[in-house]
This record gives sequence, C-alpha cells and structure tokens, in this order.
Amino acid sequence: MKHAAVGFRAHSGWTALVALAVTKGSPKILERGRVHLVEIFTYKFRQPYHTAKDMPQREALEFISKLQAQAHELACRAIEQTQAQLHAQGYDLKRCGLLLASGKPLPEFTRILASHSLIHTADGEFFREAILHAASRCGLEATSIKERELLDSASRELRLTPAQMTRRIADLGRPLGPPWSQDEKLATLAAWLALAAPTRRTPPKSPAAKNPTRQQQAANSPITFDTVREIALALDNVEESKSYGTPAFKVRGALFIRLHPDFDSTIVVRTDFDQRDELLAADPQTYFITDHYRNYEWVLVRLSHIQADVLRDLLRMAWRLAAASKRRSSRD
Repeated sequence: MKHAAVGFRAHSGWTALVALAVTKGSPKILERGRVHLVEIFTYKFRQPYHTAKDMPQREALEFISKLQAQAHELACRAIEQTQAQLHAQGYDLKRCGLLLASGKPLPEFTRILASHSLIHTADGEFFREAILHAASRCGLEATSIKERELLDSASRELRLTPAQMTRRIADLGRPLGPPWSQDEKLATLAAWLALAAPTRRTPPKSPAAKNPTRQQQAANSPITFDTVREIALALDNVEESKSYGTPAFKVRGALFIRLHPDFDSTIVVRTDFDQRDELLAADPQTYFITDHYRNYEWVLVRLSHIQADVLRDLLRMAWRLAAASKRRSSRD
C-alpha cells in the first residue's frame, strides 16, 4: 500500500484535519475535514479551563478529567475513520503531523487556574494533547512542530523556498473547491513534513526471533509511558489526568503516577518511605529521588531499566496506597 500522513491544526474544541500522500514528489490531498473534540460544542466545553476556574477544585479536576477522556475518544475515532477511508483508497496511514503553540510544559493545575494567560494556553494544549494521545493509540508516528517554525522547517526539509511552498499548498486546494482555509493549508504542510520525516527503523530480527512466545514478546518489548497507561487504566476507578502539566493517573482523584517532565522516560510513583528505601538500595539504576521528593512518599522510576512484571507490581502497590489514602480522607 502507498503511504499517507494526516496533519492537524487544533483549536478550542475542534481541529482541522488533512490527509495527504506524495507520489514522485507531488503531494495529493486525500481527505480533509473539521473534527469536533467535544460532544457538546458550546463555550463551556470548548474552553474547559475557563469553565473550571469558577468551580471548586475537586469539581474542576473531575470536569477536566471527564472532558479529557471524551476528547481522547473523539480524536481516536476521527483517526480510525480516516485510516479506514484511506485504506479503501489503497493508502496506509501511519504518520501524523501536529502544530504546536509554545510547546512549553504547563505548571500544576491550581497555578493554571490562577492565571488568565495560562488558562488560555491550557485550553489550547488540552486538545493538542488529545490528538497526540489518539495518534499513539492508533499506531501513528507523530511529528510535532511549533507553528512559528513551520515554514522554515518545511522549506529546509522539502527543499522549497517559502514562496514556492506557498504556491504549492495553494494549488493543492484548487481541485477541492472553496473554502481552502489557512487551517487546512497549515495542516497540509504538517502532514507533508510528517511524511518526509525519516522512518524510525527497528533492527532486523534473527531467525530464532521470528515466532517469539507471548512471554518473550512481553519481555522484549520496550517499556514506555504507553505501557504505564495500559497497566494503570486496567485498575479499578483509575482515570487519566494531568499533574503539573504532565500526563498522570489518579484513583478517585488521588494521584499515584505522573510523568516526570525533566527526565527522559521517567515516571513518579507513589510509595511509602520503607518501600522506597528498599527500592533505592536494591536497584539504584532503576529507582532514584531528587531533593524535591526527599521528604515525600514518592519514587522516580526509569522506564528503560524496569521489566514489565516488576512495573505492574509497583503500580498496583501505588494504586492501593492512593486508594487507601482517599478512603481515609473521606472518613475524616
């Protein structure tokens, strides 16, 4: 099958979507559309952080979490539908391009709600994160680029001057008819860049590894944050959320896992001091802490060093600790 990519330019509550293929250096638009990322297309849901700032904190967290799950599902559904449509045309959709704003991580939830400018930023990032989450779930290799750097990057990667590129993108829209919006033009360029990006290759397998057992597959698979997500969401009453602007998981609102923003492939996991001391002593290459966490019952875990079964046990323990703390606070 021929290769294709999809580009996104997201707004509050919706995104422009353009699917594209390139044949002998010539791009071709395969599909385009406007995808809603909220079920009820009103200000309340399109501007989630603006809405949440007027709520009590717990209610605000629940509102954001519920809307986040909805946005994830709607974005995933849109990508799956596009994959099916392109497959029927003989194209394999395996890549996506997403335009970013600043690309800077957001602070913790309470600080966002205390700042009008951060609320605006968080509303935009909310829906971009939903697209990246859905892309990962649907098996797409994602290329993210800051919008202000798009033209320079495209000019460099596609070997076209900005003027040539602008003409090419404008010409692509003529067969489609109006409107050929700026959102669609930029989403097209994002898809084209994603398609031009180098393939992330995996080393060839040896003959003995052609038919691995399920246990061998699990043991050999790299541990990523997607692995963490799969384990966490299989536990009762767990929802995906945000903590300090990074992906996190909570049980009935109690945090027990978050992605650390400053270390590659590292998560922060709830524990107790005794267990943490044992982990640090037994395997300091996998488990560590920073000064910030020294007086808190959390441990940092390098995903590149841990095995799946060990990670599963660790996350279940963290889940039990968080659930127990939530029950105690409810009784109090």
